[in-house]
Amino acid sequence: MRRAVLVAMVLCFALAAPAQVPYSALFPIVVKFIGMIFHRSPSTPDGQPSVQETRGIAIEIPEASVHPAKQLCQNWTWAASVESMLAPTGVPLTQDDMVTRAEGGSVCKDRSPNFERMTRALDGTYYLDDGHKVKVETRNVTGAPTVIDDILMSMKTQHPLILFWKGHAYLLKGVVYTEFLISSNGAKVFEINELKLLDPTATKAEEREISFLRDRDDANEIDGVMDVRVTPEDGQSWLHPETEYGKNHQSPAERPLPPLAPPPRTIN
Repeated sequence: MRRAVLVAMVLCFALAAPAQVPYSALFPIVVKFIGMIFHRSPSTPDGQPSVQETRGIAIEIPEASVHPAKQLCQNWTWAASVESMLAPTGVPLTQDDMVTRAEGGSVCKDRSPNFERMTRALDGTYYLDDGHKVKVETRNVTGAPTVIDDILMSMKTQHPLILFWKGHAYLLKGVVYTEFLISSNGAKVFEINELKLLDPTATKAEEREISFLRDRDDANEIDGVMDVRVTPEDGQSWLHPETEYGKNHQSPAERPLPPLAPPPRTIN
């Protein structure tokens, strides 16, 4: 019991460390202390497990693009970014629709609306042009994300996100990160070094791509991250028209004709 209390105390100390002290600097201290308590055999002569560091790992969505904001205003940047994410799905939401829903009108403001208003403006059921029904759901993380696994997974699955930085929304299209592999248990720890962004208000193509750099920019200026997901509500995916659902929902003109009945038998 006393060992568990001591471990809890040292972990609390590590988590309560000032923001300017990187957790990676505290990690060897925490591991060494826990190893002393439980009398674990050291992985290296100094009693600390070895950590293999791999820098400069990059994941990017090469085909990602952002729609230009219809108005060069901060509160139109999120709508342009969402419109870019929804475009491949066919959801009939325009920038003007989203801004009007969130702001009460097609207005120009110097900051994006809060996450609650954006969620109310987006979440719901929509009908596509072909009659299929889909559900739009948003997920928001306020402030700089502390758990980056979801960001890495989104990039690996080629699914962009929206990053809010100083009140401005950007389409997040890639990351560069460092991976730490801990020898004692095979655990991996990730540290993001760069966020690759697309600016919907850029007026020149060469100005559209920008980066948030961990060593240069202030993470406290990140307002949050938004994810937008579209899922079918028809029971089966509209992406697979070869299914029975797709066959049954073709227009009458497209449905295959039933086989002709055999000619009646004649009796001589």
